[in-house]
Amino acid sequence: MCMGREATVNMTYKAVQETLRAAGIVISKKGETHRINFFSGLEDTAHYTTSLQDALDKGLAMAKPQRPQPSLQRPRPGLRVANWS
Repeated sequence: MCMGREATVNMTYKAVQETLRAAGIVISKKGETHRINFFSGLEDTAHYTTSLQDALDKGLAMAKPQRPQPSLQRPRPGLRVANWS
């Protein structure tokens, strides 16, 4: 079974909601506008759209783990860190 874009065109709001919830994203609807965000996410991380397909696509993209920036990575065990003090 293909789970590509064509398969999601006929998904209901409830099915999209369950899919996003399983991925750690919440969706709500007011009128024709869908709002997606992380659980306990602040307004600056929310995304608004009138397309259920867009809400699903953006929500799943938000749920994908982001690779940490090299400057934010912790040193690997056994790696010596220079003492600058």
